[in-house]
Amino acid sequence: MNDNLITVRDALEYAADALREEGMDTPMLDARILLSRAMGKDMLYLVTHENTALSDEEAARFNRSMTERLAHRPVAYITGTKEFYGLDFRVTEGVLIPRPDTETAVEAVLERADRYAGQVKILDLCCGSGAIGLSVAKNLPESYVTLSDISRSAVDITVLNASLLKVENCEIIQSDLFEDLTPKNYDIIVSNPPYVSGDEMGALSADIALWEPREALYGGTDGLSFYRQIIAEAPGMFRNRGTLIMEIGYGQDGDVRKLLEDGGFENISFRADLAGIPRVVTAEHSGTSRGELL
Repeated sequence: MNDNLITVRDALEYAADALREEGMDTPMLDARILLSRAMGKDMLYLVTHENTALSDEEAARFNRSMTERLAHRPVAYITGTKEFYGLDFRVTEGVLIPRPDTETAVEAVLERADRYAGQVKILDLCCGSGAIGLSVAKNLPESYVTLSDISRSAVDITVLNASLLKVENCEIIQSDLFEDLTPKNYDIIVSNPPYVSGDEMGALSADIALWEPREALYGGTDGLSFYRQIIAEAPGMFRNRGTLIMEIGYGQDGDVRKLLEDGGFENISFRADLAGIPRVVTAEHSGTSRGELL
């Protein structure tokens, strides 16, 4: 790119063409986001000032961002932020980037919370950047949300996001699933656990495979390892009759339903994502673990 007298339109056309050639799914959107960041302007400005020339500094910043994107570094890692459920979350390479489909889990929690009297206590297990739990806490100020993850990076970024979003009705804990959490303490447990199978790991796009943390993706050979453990241990974590809400992968609804039924869960239902694919499962349990029944 020529740093001298390059306009907004020129920069966007160049970038979109380069990204399209590299096989990116949303070349023009990526280009607009990166140019907005480089210029310190919103995307509306790009539309209304397409003949404005970039300064040398703006062009240099844009070139650096484009170099990163052409190496398949995700836009969210380049900008350091990702919008989710109307909120801006900080993200780093140590955490999974929140997806729009995961907003389905937030909607399920908000809908279910109305069934609990008093202060509803919610656990966001495998919280990553805190997108689900903090979105719930922000929209349910009368709730108390515990967010936990085994990853120190995830815990640190969730703490930062809670501070930036001014969410105070929460606590953030580093824990290997339920290991360091308090039993019989929650009304709702929500989780977006790793669920990519061994075969699917080999078919991931470069954006995901090269940059996003493997430990936040890989769910065991069949993709169901975390579901088995969560379903087995969640009943002992409920205060009374509790609700388990989990995001699932494509085509996993039948297997997850069977695991839930075998685990004593009832009223199992699935909520579709934006593409109409079963994405979130909701189920209820009496709160009595199988061990207590023996």
